[in-house]
Amino acid sequence: MPPSSSHFILNGFFCFSLHTGSVILGWLGFISAFFSIIGWSLSFNNIDGLIKSLNITNKQPDDFTPEDIEFMHNAAIFIISMLIGFYVIEALASLFLVHGAAYSKRLFLVPWMLGRSIQLVYYTAIWMFISLYFFTSTSTITISIFCMIFGAFGLFFNFYCFMCVYSLFALMRDAEEYQRLTIRHNPPPNYTSTGTTYMKI
Repeated sequence: MPPSSSHFILNGFFCFSLHTGSVILGWLGFISAFFSIIGWSLSFNNIDGLIKSLNITNKQPDDFTPEDIEFMHNAAIFIISMLIGFYVIEALASLFLVHGAAYSKRLFLVPWMLGRSIQLVYYTAIWMFISLYFFTSTSTITISIFCMIFGAFGLFFNFYCFMCVYSLFALMRDAEEYQRLTIRHNPPPNYTSTGTTYMKI
């Protein structure tokens, strides 16, 4: 197979191959999302406690009106439902990643890469905001540097995971292109070309 036409691709995921690394990432993502779904689903049983923690009305619990309680109750249900929906999507994308990496089906990698791309943009924005906050706050320089380095490490690790899956996607794409060109120039026996495909005769 000729070298990949894509630049900045990885050869492996730590000590694993790209296929194995992507499968590991998929299963880890699914397990994490699965337990998150269970945890947030169980939180429906403690809506009242979440309402007190949420307290977006800036009032003391004793000053809550029935309208305040109903509003915060609906807000808590909405937030929990959104989180559960997010983790369901992440679980499905992780399963697609496992299937695509195990059976060399590159399109199954796309949902996970799209989701991780959005997360990377979000994490980058959060890291920049937190770094700016600590840089301009009265906190000690040691705490500020530690938070910035810790956040940068987490951001780099997520980017590394994304590049692992993207590299596998690029290699699969190049392999498909190479196979297509090989078949075009060396058609299988007893097959005739119909323009873009081969038909058995």
